[in-house]
Amino acid sequence: AHIYCDNGTNFVGASNLLQAEIQTVMEEVGKKQEGTLGIKWHFIPAATPHHGGLWEAGVKSVKHHLRRVIGEANLTYEELTTHIYQIEACLNSRRWDGKVRVVTIRKQEGKSS
Repeated sequence: AHIYCDNGTNFVGASNLLQAEIQTVMEEVGKKQEGTLGIKWHFIPAATPHHGGLWEAGVKSVKHHLRRVIGEANLTYEELTTHIYQIEACLNSRRWDGKVRVVTIRKQEGKSS
């Protein structure tokens, strides 16, 4: 797995904590394991938030569509994940040639957005 993130202390700390926990578990089962079992962390340089522009734009798109579809509704976990999967499918199926395609996602009340 590849995890791309900024150099925030919470992400660097999580990377170090995961590596230490994996090492502890591997020692308990008697195996020598270097690294983080396939987890590769990619940190952008310090003080360069513009380097994360692509994934930040993706997060912005998901949040925008979630707000439009959900509004003020209180959803169950299943309803929320269903909406997230629908939005993910729409965003991942965007055309690369720049042409616009219209996709309709149903709101909770059954109204189109």
